[in-house]
Amino acid sequence: MENPIKKSDTSASLRQRAEEKFQKNPRNASKASEHLDNLILIQELEIHQIELEMQNEQLHQDKENIQAGLREYTELYDFSPIGYMTLDTHGVILHANLTIANLLDAQRPRLIQQRFVDFICSDSRPVFNEFLKHAFESKGKAFCEVEIITGADHKVGLPDADGHKPCFVRIESCLAGSGKQCRTAIIDITARKQAEHDREKIREQLIQSQKVESIGRLAGGIAHDFNNLLTPIIYYTTQILEESKKGSRIHEDLSIVLEAAQRANEVVSQLLSYGRKKLMKLLPVHANKMIQDITKVIHRLTREDIIFKIILDPVADDLLVNVDTTQIQQVIINLVINARDAMDNGGKITLTTSLEEVTISEADDLPEGKPGSYFVIQVSDTGHGMDANVLSRLFEPFFTTKDIGKGTGLGLSTAMEIIRQHDGLLGVTSTPGDGSCFRIYLPLVASTGEQPDHQSTLTHPVTYALPHKKTILLVEDNMIILTMCRKILIDSGFNVYTAMDGESALALSITSDHPVDLLLTDVVMPKMNGQELYKGLKQYWPSLKVVFMSGYPGPLLEGFSVDMSMSNFLEKPFCPSDLLGKVHGAFTDLKVIAPTVPR
Repeated sequence: MENPIKKSDTSASLRQRAEEKFQKNPRNASKASEHLDNLILIQELEIHQIELEMQNEQLHQDKENIQAGLREYTELYDFSPIGYMTLDTHGVILHANLTIANLLDAQRPRLIQQRFVDFICSDSRPVFNEFLKHAFESKGKAFCEVEIITGADHKVGLPDADGHKPCFVRIESCLAGSGKQCRTAIIDITARKQAEHDREKIREQLIQSQKVESIGRLAGGIAHDFNNLLTPIIYYTTQILEESKKGSRIHEDLSIVLEAAQRANEVVSQLLSYGRKKLMKLLPVHANKMIQDITKVIHRLTREDIIFKIILDPVADDLLVNVDTTQIQQVIINLVINARDAMDNGGKITLTTSLEEVTISEADDLPEGKPGSYFVIQVSDTGHGMDANVLSRLFEPFFTTKDIGKGTGLGLSTAMEIIRQHDGLLGVTSTPGDGSCFRIYLPLVASTGEQPDHQSTLTHPVTYALPHKKTILLVEDNMIILTMCRKILIDSGFNVYTAMDGESALALSITSDHPVDLLLTDVVMPKMNGQELYKGLKQYWPSLKVVFMSGYPGPLLEGFSVDMSMSNFLEKPFCPSDLLGKVHGAFTDLKVIAPTVPR
């Protein structure tokens, strides 16, 4: 077999090989020729013919190698995970591989001679134009990150509002040839962008959680002091109010004082609810009745230049919702106040109720939405409205659009937390210049046939038939509350011993001539807490009953093995009927369970 022709063969070596081949196989050499010059000429021609044939063979082989290499390069170029394009100075696509065509969801022939900027989302176009300018002017490498349009003329982005998947790419380029073209590599970075978005969302949730925890600790601390102050204010105001003549000026003034004290109690509850330190008192209530109870309050909050209209759906008259009435009413009041403040030159506020069935698709449009039947409370206004930036931050704690001193930034964030704790939804729509609309969705509960009662004992006291001649040991480190409780109990016919701390109460039990029937004690006290005191006194009086009271929110009492949901726990502030009701329950054994003391 003849030796194959190699690319490395030079013309001289090729000539030598042709001559050797001729010597072995002379072609038509005429032995009879007498003319040497003709023989040499013929020999040269035949050698040259062999040389041409060998060159032709080499060229054919080179062509096949080049074509194979081109096919391999084309496959690598087209099926690379990276998109490649060549752009001119105007950003027109001159060449493109299949990867970029697939990324843009377009046929490759249709991409050629198209401006690449037309495939970029409008928000990213200024970035790309600056990149292209820099790429040609700097004559070096350049890069940018943009969002592209995939498929039709729809706009996508994070978050995915239209149901389309966002597509982000990183473009890197360098000049080619004469500097009038640039080669670009396009890398899909959508997964990275999504991860960054998710990471930022988690970071925001962490910050939100930290803010909530900080507010919770702050609220828990001030709640105790506020509740200790409000308890005697509410009690003594109520006592004097009952003794004053209705219609008199003193009676009207005291009514305002009592209402202010109750509102202060609601503010503390609002802070605790936001900080998740408040135990919700969920009770079934008639939906529309809950709104009707605060109509007078709402009317007083609006101005003369504002038209306020309430439209209650009659269908909702018999609907029951499981709510903490005070908390939900506070949310509604906050929404009305916000609507009022959004109308500097007057306008209209409309409060409506309705029964609505939220479908799966509708639930997707609501924060943490769930399909089902809801009682819907809508508060709409004709104010200045809000733009997308304000809407995106609306429920952040401490975020407010009001002037300094006119808003705390806690109203809507607190409202969101309250609604969440009711397993409800809170949605908002708004357009600058067209007002805002807030919608509260509260899940329905099945009717029991009973008439629910959600009236507070602070304003609707209950009278109890109490056992007399019983002895109560009252332990409270706040002198004002100690004096107030002592008076209430003595006026109800009880024998009362008092102490201001646990150690004094234990000493009193040793010297007392009469056994104590019930211990009424604060939970958090210096030297010895109420739970430890109860354990110590049980050694002397095994049948001792107990009622715990505290101004601290429930979660802060967990370390003392006291649960606010226990029937023998009295939450401050309270009125006389609350106190006597707990005492009555303890003496009649109405599910009064003494908590165990942790070892």
